[in-house]
Amino acid sequence: MQNTAPTQQADPVQPNTSPTKRTEEIIARLARELSKCTPRRTNFYIPIRLKQFTDFFQECYDYFDETTKAQVSTSQTAEWLLDNFYIIE
Repeated sequence: MQNTAPTQQADPVQPNTSPTKRTEEIIARLARELSKCTPRRTNFYIPIRLKQFTDFFQECYDYFDETTKAQVSTSQTAEWLLDNFYIIE
C-alpha cells in the first residue's frame, strides 16, 4: 500500500504572527503538500454487492411467488418477503 500522507517537516510559519495568519499559512502549506499526493486506486465493492443482493432477493421473490401460486405452504419469512419486497428494492 502506498503512503500518500504528507511527510512531517519543520513548521516554517513564523511564531510571532497572528493566529489567523498562522492558520492561513498552515493551510497553504498543507495544500501544497497534498497537491503532490497521488490518489490511491482502490476497489469500490458496494455497487457490486448491491447488484448481487438485488439479484438474490429477486430470485427469492420469484421462487416464493411461484410456490404460493402452486399452493405450497410457505414460511413466515417467505410471506414477509412477498409482502415487503418493495421495501428491499
